[in-house]
Amino acid sequence: MIIMLDDEPYFIAAYKDVFELEGYEVSISQNEDEFFKMLNSINPTAVIIDIMLHTGYDAGLDVYGRFRRLYPVVPAILLTNREDMKSISINDPFTKILLKRDITPIDLVDSIRSMLKKESATISKSANKANSAGAKSRAAD
Repeated sequence: MIIMLDDEPYFIAAYKDVFELEGYEVSISQNEDEFFKMLNSINPTAVIIDIMLHTGYDAGLDVYGRFRRLYPVVPAILLTNREDMKSISINDPFTKILLKRDITPIDLVDSIRSMLKKESATISKSANKANSAGAKSRAAD
């Protein structure tokens, strides 16, 4: 389940339709309270957060910070129309910042798909290391 936080109805409708056509389930929240209520009831596979919300110029960054503390490895895409945000470096391999005007709905789906594959590979690699360490430990006994 992908949770999308955005307060622009046209953007929400266009992107939700494409995600669903590609086989993804999407829940939409149009404000921060709805977003966190959804997080409490849904275990998201990814989130999409608009940085510029009606509650503040970069309110989405605050939402992202709170989200990331709860879900450290769930893929997140931060969307913005602000050119200056593209150059911000977020030291997080599970997060991308994309300019809304530079992407199509299919580009956004492809970004999520790519991030989910990366997350899966990272989790598999960690599990393999843990299994290998456990096997070595058992062999030493």
